[in-house]
Amino acid sequence: MESTTIQIKITGGDNIKPSGIRAKEIGDLIAAVEEMIASQVIAENSTLKKDSVRVALTGIAEGSIGLTFSPNLKGLTFPAANSIAEAINTNKYDNLSTGSTNALKIITKFTQRHECKAEFYANNGSPKLITAVTSDTVIPDDILINGETTIYGEASRVGGVEPKVQFRTIEGILLHCQATKTLAREIGAKLYTEIGLRGRASWNSRTLKIEAFIIEEVVDTYTAVDLVSAFTQLGAAADGAFDEIEDVDIFANKLRYDAIII
Repeated sequence: MESTTIQIKITGGDNIKPSGIRAKEIGDLIAAVEEMIASQVIAENSTLKKDSVRVALTGIAEGSIGLTFSPNLKGLTFPAANSIAEAINTNKYDNLSTGSTNALKIITKFTQRHECKAEFYANNGSPKLITAVTSDTVIPDDILINGETTIYGEASRVGGVEPKVQFRTIEGILLHCQATKTLAREIGAKLYTEIGLRGRASWNSRTLKIEAFIIEEVVDTYTAVDLVSAFTQLGAAADGAFDEIEDVDIFANKLRYDAIII
């Protein structure tokens, strides 16, 4: 076996061999494995672009289906693979990216359709079984929460027949936002400057991350200030409204839960 590879062995069922499965199904399975790993690498390393992560198929074994993948970013791929394995082993998927969970669903459906098992091995000199997906594995569906919000950051790219804005928030999250042509032109004139975008967001209820954003308005340019200045400006904006509050913790708790801490 090659060193520093991800290997998948699929066993069970009379037709579990390369000649017994339709080529399209094998292709979908290979694409799902690459998407699952690459999406998690990007989720754990947000400065990377997705097209810079490659998990190339380098071997198909005879007999039962054995697939060998060689990642180009080995130092990042193995931690991502371990995150996926931990999620499957513990049945807790909160830390997986949406792309990874969607790809994992494709793999799970394959095992259910053929009543088989997919074993995942991390081979960094010697193969080590890290997890297995079976016909009993269940991946929960994500629920989206929709609402209005304003995000701040920098636009780095604008374009397309149906305009999209590549936008990185001040928290470092990379989004590809929908926009009208008029808004796209306005944002295009403000590339690489800190701006605010008001619009409709869709949050993943599992990860609480923004999955989609539709721009409705470009708000005033955001200007970063130091922490002391920020609180001074907030205090001025409040205009004394909170001066009578003696215990901030009790006040905040009452707002959230309509109860007072004793």
